Amino acid sequence: ALLLGLTYLNRYYGVKFGDVNIKELMLFKPDFYGEKVSVLDRLIEIGSKENNIKGSRTFDAFGQVLAKYTKSGNLDAFLNYNRQLFTNID
Repeated sequence: ALLLGLTYLNRYYGVKFGDVNIKELMLFKPDFYGEKVSVLDRLIEIGSKENNIKGSRTFDAFGQVLAKYTKSGNLDAFLNYNRQLFTNID
């Protein structure tokens, strides 16, 4: 489950806004979004349910697993928040 969760984050959250890689924030600064969280527990939670790691369910999986760690209601809000925080793109 741990490796599946890590692979999932690597594949779908390796997004860069400016010089900041979102995957690296989620892995190496787990409290960046204001929630104290264990990276290992988060990775295990992501990888422990097969339907969380399907590419077609990325939006839903974010809402079910990652939203509570980021204070974003959904994937669109999360990406927009990071875009506004790390870039000058309107």
